[in-house]
Amino acid sequence: MWMGSSLYWKFQVVGWGAFGLINILLSFFFEKMGDAESTKLILTRLGIFLLVGIVFTHIMRAVILRLHTLQKGAEMQLAQLFFISVIFSLITATLYMQTCEHLGLLKYEEKKFMDNPLLLILSGTFYFFINIVIWNLIYFSYNYVTQSRKQQLDALKIESLIKELELKAMAS
Repeated sequence: MWMGSSLYWKFQVVGWGAFGLINILLSFFFEKMGDAESTKLILTRLGIFLLVGIVFTHIMRAVILRLHTLQKGAEMQLAQLFFISVIFSLITATLYMQTCEHLGLLKYEEKKFMDNPLLLILSGTFYFFINIVIWNLIYFSYNYVTQSRKQQLDALKIESLIKELELKAMAS
C-alpha cells in the first residue's frame, strides 16, 4: 500500500493542482508576475513547493498508516495529527527553503533571515503547516466517511442475515 489507490492519487493531484492554480491566479491578480523574471521566480518556487508538498504528504500518509492513527480514539488522533503536522511542516520547510536558497530563489524578505537559518525555516514552516493541516483534515474526513459507510453496510448485512435466519427458523 506504499503507492496508494488511484483515488488517493486523484485527490493528491486535484488538491495540490488546485492549490497551485489558486496561487498562480492570486499572483496574477495581485500583479506579482509583472515581468518574465518575477514570473519565472514565482512558478519555479511554486513548482518546488508542490513537489515537496506531494512527496512529503505521501510520506506522511505512510507514517499515519504505520502508526495506525486512524484506528485510535479521537483525542489520540488529534494529538498525533498535530504532532505529525508540526514535524512534517518543519521537514518540508527546511527542504523547501534550502532548495530555494541553493537555487537563488529566496525573496528579498527571506534574504534578511540568512544570518539566522532557523528563522528562515520557521517562516516557511507556517505555510507548510497550514497546507499540511488542511491535507490531514481532508484525509481524515475522507477516511471517517468511508469507514462510517462501511460500518453501515456491515450493519445492514448483519440485519439482513438475522432476518433471513429468523425466517428459516419460523419455516422449520
